[in-house]
Amino acid sequence: MRVVRRREALRSVRVARAPGSALGSGDGAGVLARASSDPTSRPRRLSTGPPPPRACPCLADHWRSVSVLSLCNCGLLVLPVELTRLPLLEKLYLDNNKLSMSKLRVLRLFGNPLEFLPEILPLHNLRHLTLANIRIEALESLKSVTVQIETENSSYFIAARHKLSAFFSLVFRFSSCHHPLLASALAKIMEDRSNQVAISKEENAVRQLISMISSDNRHVVEQACLALSSLASDIFISNAAD
Repeated sequence: MRVVRRREALRSVRVARAPGSALGSGDGAGVLARASSDPTSRPRRLSTGPPPPRACPCLADHWRSVSVLSLCNCGLLVLPVELTRLPLLEKLYLDNNKLSMSKLRVLRLFGNPLEFLPEILPLHNLRHLTLANIRIEALESLKSVTVQIETENSSYFIAARHKLSAFFSLVFRFSSCHHPLLASALAKIMEDRSNQVAISKEENAVRQLISMISSDNRHVVEQACLALSSLASDIFISNAAD
């Protein structure tokens, strides 16, 4: 009989700051980089001359199986690049950090049972957003926006009153609809009469659309006016029919 020593696959990792420790702004990312890197991939200095340019260390093999990672309370200012090298990562926890991703262009939250929408107003370059069962894509100038509604194989909104109920409950809860991308999406959504009926039943929808008219962003104001015009025309048609 031969006994072979085998390491169990790494599935879940939690990186945390020790209580009372003074953590610098880059320490959280540094710990992750050192822990996940393959020590054999680091270049060795063979001469007394200037050190070679710092290379990005390779990902240690046992880290490739990680599916859950917690980096809460790590003092992160930016997302560590090491996250992009975890092919099986499914859940990422970043509570209580200092992240500001102002240059973010793509944000995918599709299918997550969110109770609150993350603060997206500072994301001026955001042009691709997936939220609840909605996919939004826009040109750089925001002159053209496409909105796709997923209606199959999603338990997240299966019991909702309307296919957009989950989306509306997030967008109209706070001032997230003041973001130019979401304002464009709402105006596009309001072109469909069935969506107009659904949005008119949302408690905060009309209130938030009206508040968008006072925005400092001209594009947001224009899109709010388009959405409200569509809603007003639907109400007029409904009253005329009665």
